[in-house]
Amino acid sequence: MKLIVALFAILPFSYSFGASITVEPFSVKFFLDNEAFIPDFKIQMACRYEKFVIGDSAKFEYKFEDVPLIIKETKLSNGLIELELINSKRRFLELTGYFKTNKECQTTTEFFLKSKIYSIGWANQFHRAIRLGIYKSSNLSENQSYDIQFYKDLFEDKELGFIYSGNLPTQTYVKFSIGKLPYESMSTYARMMVPLDPETKKPYLIKK
Repeated sequence: MKLIVALFAILPFSYSFGASITVEPFSVKFFLDNEAFIPDFKIQMACRYEKFVIGDSAKFEYKFEDVPLIIKETKLSNGLIELELINSKRRFLELTGYFKTNKECQTTTEFFLKSKIYSIGWANQFHRAIRLGIYKSSNLSENQSYDIQFYKDLFEDKELGFIYSGNLPTQTYVKFSIGKLPYESMSTYARMMVPLDPETKKPYLIKK
């Protein structure tokens, strides 16, 4: 009886400590060569709680939800297009529940470009386009809001693309660029080495 009373006593306490993540409405504009690149953007909200297990290793159960993004295109006279990336309304993901301990939430963001022209090339992967950009996961916490200002400061009203540099006889670096400057990051998502076609001295073309 004492155990039952104790459990009911802690239920409201356990329930009150939920976790949530909020993505407020936003709009970000930037420029792109539409003939060379395809935008590949994704924002995902995630919440988790720790499952009860016997042993030393922690196990977590996750709840995911993507943020629907709208992309508006405007053709410009200089050959580029202006892309406006929009989250049209407030998005909210929450995790509550009795006996769900260590509840935390975070967002994962992928702001990538895919080449319409050049492939990875290694190991005959001519069907796989070069894909580079920014991958970022927020810290896990009980309650947080999405930091769109980080991306606004990074590339609002700037041209996104790739830079090919440091050519060696048979390969070249490809780097994600913002404002025609390489994005200086140690992330492996923002740069890669690809082989060169010996006939063109450029990366291999994508083959369908």
